[in-house]
Amino acid sequence: NDGEAGNVYGGGEAADIVVGADETGKTVINMNGGTVNNIFGGGFEGAVGEGKYTLADNSVLTDFRTYDVSKGKITKDETDIASVSTIVNLGTKTGTTYSYGKPTVNQSIYGAGDRGPVYGNSFVNINNGYVGYKYEENNYVPNLGSKNEFVEDGNVYGGGFGEYAKVYNTEVKMYDGIIRNSLYGGGEVSSVGMGFTTEQGEGASKERVLDYVITPGVSSVEMYGGLVTNDVFGGGRGYAYDRSGTQISGEVFQTDGYVFGQTDVNIFRGTVGTDESIKEENGSHGNVFGGGNIGYVYHGKSKKLTAA
Repeated sequence: NDGEAGNVYGGGEAADIVVGADETGKTVINMNGGTVNNIFGGGFEGAVGEGKYTLADNSVLTDFRTYDVSKGKITKDETDIASVSTIVNLGTKTGTTYSYGKPTVNQSIYGAGDRGPVYGNSFVNINNGYVGYKYEENNYVPNLGSKNEFVEDGNVYGGGFGEYAKVYNTEVKMYDGIIRNSLYGGGEVSSVGMGFTTEQGEGASKERVLDYVITPGVSSVEMYGGLVTNDVFGGGRGYAYDRSGTQISGEVFQTDGYVFGQTDVNIFRGTVGTDESIKEENGSHGNVFGGGNIGYVYHGKSKKLTAA
């Protein structure tokens, strides 16, 4: 109710999940009924898995969050991506009720972490349910907040939230249900794939340019049914807002909503846009984009992923 429900995390709170040798690390969230606020496949400021990066000075780094760009570029990435995955399943394909099969997520779903990285792949399956809604008096009602503070929520992201919530590859599949806002293959102010940009220029002429891509990833969306009220993006969203309406953006790596690699969007069935959302005065929604929402896609060869 107005965002008072709690969040669900597959990972830890400021605590990393480290995968040992010859092991696979997997977090799985199955939400079959009821209400939560947000869902994150990863942790809150905690990593899932561990990186292995060699820098220009031959030093080895296991946590990119401590990467100091002044130490030189990452020259080698030997992260065991295939051994780590985060999985979020919403609803059931045969669900008929709020208590079983058609749950509500008051705000948004993220396949990866909340300000914490996933050193592998994230998967989101929207089987049924309502994202960006609350359940009141036996009805699914859009959750906008008493002062419209949640109007920008109601999204599904394959990636995570915040610039430290990097993930290597994402896959989102939607079979049924309703998303009040938009569906993204990428993350919100976070990136897919391992790459970096730099800022050039001053003042109004300042711009971000690609520095290098060390490990390209893929951001994938497949839609087989259901309704996305606004738009579908293969990439991520390069901006966010806090509850005061202040815009949030990355300050360290400047890779807000980026995909370093490629996107893959396939719409087989389902509906994107409504009679109201496609009207120009309401934003001219109902679109499918291969790229992101103010989130760039940079070149790089990548391959399809499979769950660990």
